[in-house]
Amino acid sequence: MNSARESVDIYLSCCNLARMDLMSKSDPFAKLYESNTSSSSGGVDKFTFLGNTETIQNNHNPVFKTKFSVHYYFECVQKFYIEIYDDDGGNKSELIGKTREFSLSQAVCSRDGKLKLDLVLKSGKVQDMKVVLFKCKGIGLDKKDFFGKSDCYFFFEKEVAGRRVKLYTSEVIYKNLNPSWTSFKLNLDEFNNDYNKDIFVTCYDKDKYSKDDLIGEFKYNLDQVLNNNVKQFHLIEPSLQKKKKNYKNSGVFEKENRQDQFLDHIMGGCNISVSVGIDFTASNGGFTSSSSLHYLSSKKNHYQQALAQVLQILEPYDSDKIYGGKYLTFNTFTNYSKAYGYGEILEAYEKAVPRLSFGDMGSATNPKTGKPYRGDDFYRVIEHVVERTPPVTQQQQFYNILLLIIDGDAFDMQGTIDSIIEANDKPISIVIVGIGGRSFPSCRKFDADDEPLIHSNGTKMTRDIVQFVSFSECSDLTQLASEVLAEIPKQMVTYFESKEIIPNPRPQSAFY
Repeated sequence: MNSARESVDIYLSCCNLARMDLMSKSDPFAKLYESNTSSSSGGVDKFTFLGNTETIQNNHNPVFKTKFSVHYYFECVQKFYIEIYDDDGGNKSELIGKTREFSLSQAVCSRDGKLKLDLVLKSGKVQDMKVVLFKCKGIGLDKKDFFGKSDCYFFFEKEVAGRRVKLYTSEVIYKNLNPSWTSFKLNLDEFNNDYNKDIFVTCYDKDKYSKDDLIGEFKYNLDQVLNNNVKQFHLIEPSLQKKKKNYKNSGVFEKENRQDQFLDHIMGGCNISVSVGIDFTASNGGFTSSSSLHYLSSKKNHYQQALAQVLQILEPYDSDKIYGGKYLTFNTFTNYSKAYGYGEILEAYEKAVPRLSFGDMGSATNPKTGKPYRGDDFYRVIEHVVERTPPVTQQQQFYNILLLIIDGDAFDMQGTIDSIIEANDKPISIVIVGIGGRSFPSCRKFDADDEPLIHSNGTKMTRDIVQFVSFSECSDLTQLASEVLAEIPKQMVTYFESKEIIPNPRPQSAFY
């Protein structure tokens, strides 16, 4: 086997750099870093400094002559990032900004061997970031199911080296021939800023027990996307086009102009409120036993790890960062003083554990059924948050996230589904983290990614508000937080769209 490796030469250039010097243009130079991931690092990328370019004086559009030669490994993902500095002289420099991480394969496969990346300024803003926002809907799509309307979804693809690569797959909208899908965005980096690059759009009817049915397809490019005069595209099903003499289309795919995003609402003053529910039923085991899921020691248990990892991501979006302590014990609700920040939530948890009686629900009665609660029912926690949620208005925007950390799966399924659907019309997402070694089949059904939930009165869920993840299935805490929180921005935007509430203008700063 030939051990020789191909070498790739990397050259760097910039355009429209930020001005860093008051009286003159910047004097930029670049630094290149490469990842060096190993098993000893636990799969975490550790970057090594490869070198820097020469400095180019008084230039905001530098083309550097320095060459970086790196070995190319097809079987590996080789990650890099670049930092751009302003040389102030005397061995002093100021960071202008850095790129996101990129792979060598992106550059190798790009058109003309060039890869254009946005530069993130040291303030955290993105310089010249080009993002295309999509909001799509179908009009008069073909009915593919004999006994009902189609369950429609679509995906976007681009072509790389003669094969299709998926860029985005939409959610499924059930029983609707005029679906309006959740908005999404694509970065122009995906197309190397080539406005003539084709985007292939394919629309399907999802079938549970057989192969999905093709509704239709078409292709367009970014020029057409950004051209407001071109809004509708015909979905063509090739086999029907051949069979039918007067075939026109299998429906129309339309791009809408309004592009509300999660961050638009946040920047417009929407506040996120976080509530936490923790499972203290007997199946966790007594906290004094080392086998207990609530065992307290110098090492954080899984409840503590899940709390810390998820709340530290959510906390910056919560303006007051105050959590009400509300714990479900075996026969009552117990109020604890409010906690400020996730650090105090962890302290409150550690103080609460020794004071609670772990057991079943005792004589507590479920008001929905008139029967005793099951050990793992959490109706009251959902209802507690929903009952205290006032109406959202255009001026007063907020959204609740209920984090439930549980170890059991023995629910009154229909009763829990009813509570979830009754919360559909409220500004709330429910995040469930399963602790312990169970497979959690019930919790996975609440997630409703494949099949919509139906209320006992026949009402179908109007939007997906539940996200479930099993703690034991996550390789690390970063993956846990990522999977737990991935759907919340989409769920929040979907809610505000359903209420025809748009983002408020960003408040003006009091400082100039």
